Amino acid sequence: IIYEDTIVNTDVLMDTCSPRWLPWTQRAFVFNIANPSSQIFISIFDFDANSSHDFIGRITIDVTNLGSKMDHVLKYALFPSNCVSKGRIKKGIVTVRIRVEWECERETLLRSVYPAQVTSIHVSNGKDFHVAHDTVIGKYDVHSYDRDILFGYVEELQEYESLLPLVFDAIQKVLFWHCGFKWKITKSVLVSLPLNSVVAFLGG
Repeated sequence: IIYEDTIVNTDVLMDTCSPRWLPWTQRAFVFNIANPSSQIFISIFDFDANSSHDFIGRITIDVTNLGSKMDHVLKYALFPSNCVSKGRIKKGIVTVRIRVEWECERETLLRSVYPAQVTSIHVSNGKDFHVAHDTVIGKYDVHSYDRDILFGYVEELQEYESLLPLVFDAIQKVLFWHCGFKWKITKSVLVSLPLNSVVAFLGG
């Protein structure tokens, strides 16, 4: 688990493909929040004492989406990378329980406007470095521009393009909803006039 400038590890559970950390194991951690925009990076590895740990998958959690002073039980699918075109095969599901407590919600909201600062994490050996790298970046670096990643971005843009007609239709319905209202000119003359949201807004 990596959050801002802190890296921690749970206990290793041996010989299981469905690990469950029980209360007497090292499974809970407390972090101080410097910037609400910082994300929590969690990764799962197959432990190997003699060589590099085998990377299984990772998740990221945005704490700004979580309510204060309540427990959240969240389930995430594990993927080896954020890249759409590479490695998007679900490797399992991880369940996480998180509790966030803000000292001042107003100050937290103001601080969340600013992007999270770049922080450094220091590790003692190469094995830990690879664990930290895979936890934050994943198996494939999405910032390296090879052909497959560029194709992945194109596919993502095409998906957004397919949603544009639905977005425009929703905007049109919101801006131009119409109804009728009755305007009494005199005691005997009653006129029904059309009304849409734009006219109503301009008319006050």
